[in-house]
Amino acid sequence: MGPILEVEAELQGSYHLEISSPGLDRPLNKLEHFSAQLGNIVQVTTEEPIEGRRHFKGPLLKAEGEGAGAAIEVEIDHRAFRIELARIKKANLDYFASEARRAEGAASGKGKKKAR
Repeated sequence: MGPILEVEAELQGSYHLEISSPGLDRPLNKLEHFSAQLGNIVQVTTEEPIEGRRHFKGPLLKAEGEGAGAAIEVEIDHRAFRIELARIKKANLDYFASEARRAEGAASGKGKKKAR
């Protein structure tokens, strides 16, 4: 990569290139981020309690709406909780729980089948 940068960019002197990733437990803060994780396990913390709780961890069922009406649905104990994006303090993908759920579904034959 260094030789390409030296030819393409007009960098003078030495430099240090750092490349980063949001990581496996990537933060979710836009509706598009949530939409890309439908079916995966997410961890959500809200600013204020919703039905007595501020922490939600479960499969992401929905991500819909626009502007102030944008919201997600997370399943906990076979119950769907609707959470408006404006009320979310922090949200992350739980990569390892999502992978374990996928492997469990595949082992039991409940995994998604691809259309042919």
